[in-house]
Amino acid sequence: MREIWIRRDARGRITGVTAHGLSERVSDAIVIRLFQACATTLSEYLHLATPLDVDGDLTLNVDRTDVHLSREIDAITEMFVTGLKQEATEASDTLVIHDGIVEVPV
Repeated sequence: MREIWIRRDARGRITGVTAHGLSERVSDAIVIRLFQACATTLSEYLHLATPLDVDGDLTLNVDRTDVHLSREIDAITEMFVTGLKQEATEASDTLVIHDGIVEVPV
């Protein structure tokens, strides 16, 4: 089973996305392209350092240090997640998305 974990802060803003269990399937290529498109857009359009970490899993961490870019970051990352969710709908038997607030400040 392939899984995508969407991390959000206490305000519901996306702070990172990790995909686990990807392989050479066509649907996995779509997921990988969505990750690459989001990272490239954040990097080239907003000039945010957004490397993709590949260590068995594919991880995109979102740099939210510049509060003036919050709306733009939200637009890009929410579009990214929408694409992932649409792909999960097409492959619901093999791809699960976990979307929730996991980073709550103490």
